[in-house]
Amino acid sequence: IFSFYSTIIISIKQKNISNMKSDFINNMTHEFKTPIATISLAIDSIKKKLIGKVDAKSFDYLDIIKDENNRMNKQVENILMISQLEKDKIELEKKLVNLNEIVEIAIRRVELLSKSKRAKIITKFYKKENLLMLASDEIINVFVNILENSLKYSRSNPLIDIKIKNEKNKTSIIFEDNGIGMSKKVKTKIFEKFYRETSGNIHNIKGHGLGLAFVYKIINMHDGIISVQSKIGKGSTFKISFNNVS
Repeated sequence: IFSFYSTIIISIKQKNISNMKSDFINNMTHEFKTPIATISLAIDSIKKKLIGKVDAKSFDYLDIIKDENNRMNKQVENILMISQLEKDKIELEKKLVNLNEIVEIAIRRVELLSKSKRAKIITKFYKKENLLMLASDEIINVFVNILENSLKYSRSNPLIDIKIKNEKNKTSIIFEDNGIGMSKKVKTKIFEKFYRETSGNIHNIKGHGLGLAFVYKIINMHDGIISVQSKIGKGSTFKISFNNVS
């Protein structure tokens, strides 16, 4: 009886600590949103007033500030999204969409990164239309996360092969890359929140370890399944399966 009571008390304390951490993250990220928005507006105002008064190099610096500010805003929004998903505060608005088009949109979103990496992305759709009930915005972000990982964790001239396969009761989308791959230990942890592979105490790749946690949660909310196959030096393959529309 004492052991059972102690276990319950410890569980309650852990839950309270977890809630406090989530509330703290929520409050901090909301506080960051206001100055980020203010910086963005200030930059736009400065650029308007300086048109014709400063050289092109100065405008380039302002553009860099604006881009970095937007990137910071995106990171804050990702953290907020993860926190809301954990508390089940987000309801997905699913509608009938063409999975092929969702993939093409995601590819366009990573166009700049893929060009900078000199990457080649190949798509193969076995049907002109793959109609599924999906929350399009969230699924686009899922695909973007996977593509960005494939591009970031790559050597020279990345190659990403995307296939959509149709089975009896489900449709699967497969992302296969020729990147650096990952070990069995890393493969079992990549969907955990804040997990990132490191080399000693050095993070070789920029990021906050939330992307694949977001991917896993969104796929689950679609009653889908995600799996990964990978070998060091041989690349990685992510497979996502959705139930077909009945």
